Amino acid sequence: MNRGDADDAPKPVYDKNLTDEEREKIRADRAAAAEQRLKKQGGKQPKKKKTNPDAPLVGPNSQPAMRWTAG
Repeated sequence: MNRGDADDAPKPVYDKNLTDEEREKIRADRAAAAEQRLKKQGGKQPKKKKTNPDAPLVGPNSQPAMRWTAG
């Protein structure tokens, strides 16, 4: 099967009359609309991770690089 040749892809359209602020507003509006559609479908909202600025940076399966012991 032939999946998406470069010739088949449409060329992107750029509106040179829009400012960067207007583009950002359009993107934000579209993102909000997508979230509303997801809510309407009953999809689950992704959970935001809680970050502690004092926590050491470690991976999910790693131990801290140094252990501090009193001795």
